[in-house]
Amino acid sequence: MRFILFLSGFFILISCSSEQTAGMKKSFDGKFTLTPAESALLCFDRYAELKTKKSEKQAVLKTLKNLDLYNKNNSLALIVSNSKTERAKLFIQQHKEELLLEENLSFIWQKRDRSSLLFLKDLEKSIEIGSLVLSVKQEDSATVIQFAPFAKRILSGFTMKHLNRPILLEINDQLITTVKSFGKLENGILKIDNY
Repeated sequence: MRFILFLSGFFILISCSSEQTAGMKKSFDGKFTLTPAESALLCFDRYAELKTKKSEKQAVLKTLKNLDLYNKNNSLALIVSNSKTERAKLFIQQHKEELLLEENLSFIWQKRDRSSLLFLKDLEKSIEIGSLVLSVKQEDSATVIQFAPFAKRILSGFTMKHLNRPILLEINDQLITTVKSFGKLENGILKIDNY
């Protein structure tokens, strides 16, 4: 029930945003999606635990370790070295049905200089707020996002709802970053350092 009220309020604000941003310069017309991050590790742990034979379980655990698909850094994201990323993606593709038992879940990658981060996202918890984004600019060392003036309320509400999780920020289906809070918005501008 609270989720329905949240969505209703969200859509009302979006409809109001169209009227308020009409007078402002809006150059962004893509998708801008927020999703609370889930731990991908749970899928791989469950996959190993479901093996009935001890030898199978040990073989799976060894494979997962060789692909960096284990939690070596005690973080929400699995950190996979770039030399293992393609093999890890192939393993996930081959075992996707055994790894993801719910249809609304999917894996999402973020490439960095020396490694890639792997998260799990629940598509039912995602919200698309492209109508609240006025512009997205790429600078040498950062991505600068200009939001509509009232967007901070929606962003704050979303982060409060998912307080203990980082938020996956995607632009046009590409993971840009994860944020814990949108509290540092100054004049509606969010600056994200590029890795």
